[in-house]
Amino acid sequence: MGFVYSFHDGYEHDVQWVPTSSSPAVRDMRLRPTRSIRAGESTVVSVDATSSLCTDLEDLWVMESRCEIVVIESGAGMLNVEARPAAGGPPPSIFWYTTGNYAGFITRPAPGAVAIPVRGGTYRVLVAVPEGAPSQQFDVTTTLR
Repeated sequence: MGFVYSFHDGYEHDVQWVPTSSSPAVRDMRLRPTRSIRAGESTVVSVDATSSLCTDLEDLWVMESRCEIVVIESGAGMLNVEARPAAGGPPPSIFWYTTGNYAGFITRPAPGAVAIPVRGGTYRVLVAVPEGAPSQQFDVTTTLR
């Protein structure tokens, strides 16, 4: 099995598995517009079977999970991000891009939550579910202290 990816300005990348066989493979790619919120705001994300495999195309490669990316514009402080399942069930995993203007170590204060010391700027987090999981919707909240 291999993977293919696509990207374009104003959209988040899409990474998908492709079989490595002698037969031709067709893979539909879906670029999603960048979803940007300010620290202190909330959004809803849906992760499904067509969501991208989890990677920042740098050092983070969690290819056994599907992700949706949330972009957060933040000032300096402690950025807290929490994702709760809209219909109950277990919280998702949350990952963060390897590159960022971080001001210290990122912690996981609870399942489905991260605390990110930030200097200010744009931060990307990935809301993740295991590969093969049913479609799920999550309420993502952010606070800055």
